[in-house]
Amino acid sequence: MPNLDPNLLNSDSNSNVYATTMYNNNQPLTLPNEFQQQMDEVNHFITSQSEKLRILVQEQRRQQVGTLLKKVESDMCHILRQKDEQIAQATKKRLELEQFLIRLETDNQMWRRASRENEAMVLSLNNALEQIKERTLAIEEVESCCDMKNHEEETWENTSLNTICKCCYSQESSFMFLPCRHLCSCKSCEPSLQTCPVCLMPKRSIIETLPF
Repeated sequence: MPNLDPNLLNSDSNSNVYATTMYNNNQPLTLPNEFQQQMDEVNHFITSQSEKLRILVQEQRRQQVGTLLKKVESDMCHILRQKDEQIAQATKKRLELEQFLIRLETDNQMWRRASRENEAMVLSLNNALEQIKERTLAIEEVESCCDMKNHEEETWENTSLNTICKCCYSQESSFMFLPCRHLCSCKSCEPSLQTCPVCLMPKRSIIETLPF
């Protein structure tokens, strides 16, 4: 700030004295050039300081706006990154879900195909089992007939063997030995037998049986 003349900062009495002196000297009452110059310098200083203050305020405002914009931009970038991450995660989950659905559909088709194959296999096995059962029944019927025939033959043979004389094996037995009760001797062989020819138990008595 420019230095003001100390004489100009005196009280109004000095100005009055100076003005009176000028008036008394019959000169025009005007401001001195030096005072006018100082006033101009003061006005220039004030104008300069006002301009500097305006520029300073404008710069501070610009800096504040820039700082605010940077903060908003940083916050927006952070929010956008979060949104991008959420979108990426959602996209990843969607792809995983699509792949899971594809695998599920593939497995479903595989199980349906396996089920159809198993049904066909079960049907084939049932048909084969029915055929085996029919063949088994036919074989059992044939075997049953053969067994019955064989049984009749064996029964007849066993009956014949049971009734033949166990001594000569040529005539039918007609005497039962006691006490063993074996039908084991014909009429021709009985007198010569003292023991049962089957169990060798001593003969105590005999019973003659009637022929069939």
